[in-house]
Amino acid sequence: MTTAQEVVLGDDTNKVSASLPLTRRLRPLLGMTVVAAVALAWGMGGGADRYEIFIAIHFLSFVTAAAGLNILYGYSGLVSLGHGAFFAIGAYGMGWGLLNTGLSFPVLLVSVLLAAVAIALVLVLPTLRVSGHFLAMVTVAYASVVHVILINWDSVTGGPLGLSISPRRLETWVPAEEVLFGFAVVVAAAALLFMGVVRTSSIGRAWRSIRQSEVSAACLAVPVRRYRVLAFSVSAVLATLGGVIYGLNVGFLTPSEYDVMLSINLLIAVIVGGSGRFLGPVFGSLIVVVGPEVFRFLGDHRELMLGLVLIAVLSFRRGGIAGLLETAVRPVTSRLGARSKPGVSVAEKGDVA
Repeated sequence: MTTAQEVVLGDDTNKVSASLPLTRRLRPLLGMTVVAAVALAWGMGGGADRYEIFIAIHFLSFVTAAAGLNILYGYSGLVSLGHGAFFAIGAYGMGWGLLNTGLSFPVLLVSVLLAAVAIALVLVLPTLRVSGHFLAMVTVAYASVVHVILINWDSVTGGPLGLSISPRRLETWVPAEEVLFGFAVVVAAAALLFMGVVRTSSIGRAWRSIRQSEVSAACLAVPVRRYRVLAFSVSAVLATLGGVIYGLNVGFLTPSEYDVMLSINLLIAVIVGGSGRFLGPVFGSLIVVVGPEVFRFLGDHRELMLGLVLIAVLSFRRGGIAGLLETAVRPVTSRLGARSKPGVSVAEKGDVA
């Protein structure tokens, strides 16, 4: 069978994962729950100052958006350089709604997400016939159009002067800073868990088959058009959620923050972190968001240092940081797995005692 056939029909990896004990299959969920609980205790228990919480929320917004782009690029192989547009839709949509409507926060959030899905469908339908570099160029055009709209639609976006969400309105509609951090933690964890669960599902296998070969997937009766629309819509929703979190965090929105470079940074986070991998968006967001803060002591040279880090990661490991860590821990996990099998010793596996 070809690679695409193995992915669609269920490769050996999926068969092994399906036969694993329930406790092992729940490890990602348990691990994510522990990490989220620790993060909530740190951010909401008074263990961090306001600046650290601000950076943490910024990081979590990027994790959420990068998880969506990881589904689009890492799973289905569709390159998008326009997801910064949905990031902007989330930020500006929530900001405008807080200032001009009487809707409650949950209703307004659902309305913004539904609007993002509608816009995603309008944008993706004309691009279904293109892929690869052509798709990337089309999505760049989308991001540029949204950026121009943000600059010129003064009555809604505030134009070049930006849109200010006053602290009084934030206190009225949006939870306090610590609660916003908790909301960001829950959303980012849910996005990562969804990304991990869907990978081994039939939808995830269909996406991966499309990435391997659209022709082979179509020959195996995979509705390529439908799954491409689904991948784009899901990734748009997560990018919009990330934008909502970011907009509520900064409280002041300017078009200069939502140009094409934002989309490029999101794609960099996915590729450097490890496209198609569970923790790829986390490691990539650490490099893109937290990295500049770590190298702040270098002044104007911190961008150069970040560039060297990106070059080093991509040169030595195409699988990104997550792939590098997987390679490093695989001998340890395989040895532990061999020792845990009843009736099979390490010597029988051919290892030196």
